[in-house]
Amino acid sequence: MIRKLTILPLLATLLLGASLMPTRADAAHDFTGVWTSVDPVDDSFQVMSVGFSDSPRVVLIDFNATVACDGGGIAIASGRGSVSDGHLTGDFRVRCLGQGIVSTGVGFDFTLIDNETLSEAGPNPNTWARLF
Repeated sequence: MIRKLTILPLLATLLLGASLMPTRADAAHDFTGVWTSVDPVDDSFQVMSVGFSDSPRVVLIDFNATVACDGGGIAIASGRGSVSDGHLTGDFRVRCLGQGIVSTGVGFDFTLIDNETLSEAGPNPNTWARLF
């Protein structure tokens, strides 16, 4: 029950922030929005919000981060990115609920495949779909 009570405010905050974003026609680039994926390592659900700016804030929530968090659990990764040549790159600071910051400087690299799909580079490549 405690986990559900923790997840609901996180989702509400993420979705509220996304609802305040400009429409796609006003967006500085096509990364802006809310994206979802399934983690290729442990099949956990992930949601990511990319803000509207030339240096967008990126927040990623993994609902069962078995690699980042001891024993799994919710991880929140946040950082700023930069967009260049169809890539959104930057570094995350990763926090696990109940454990605090577990790592910093975790690089990310997302490539825009089309307006509805992102590809994530790295040791475990992943595909993200636009939620809105």
